[in-house]
Amino acid sequence: MKKSYLIVESEPAYANLLVSALSQVGTLHVVDSAQAAIDWLDDPKHKADAIVTELLLGDRSGVEIIHELRSHYDWLDLPVIIHSRAYLDGDIARSDWRESYGVIAVIPKGVSALTKLKDAMTASRA
Repeated sequence: MKKSYLIVESEPAYANLLVSALSQVGTLHVVDSAQAAIDWLDDPKHKADAIVTELLLGDRSGVEIIHELRSHYDWLDLPVIIHSRAYLDGDIARSDWRESYGVIAVIPKGVSALTKLKDAMTASRA
């Protein structure tokens, strides 16, 4: 069965690039804000096997999405892939924090990022 991914990316051009590059990995649903991600997940018609999120979003940070996911019973086990241009420091830089919050990969945006992101999405559990 084809996996479904929620991509949280506030830059439309980059979101389009992700869809073009990753469409063969599964069904991709793109939203442009943290609130849109929560609203999408909250809709019973929608289901994601994993979330790919930017950390630098206009309304809230990707970290806030991750905290919200872990506070909602239905989303406790939803894998998260951080794909961001943000400098990763503090809690996010610690592997124990990432592991405890279900972050299965951290892939900085860059030249080789799409191949790494594709590999991480393919490896995420269904």
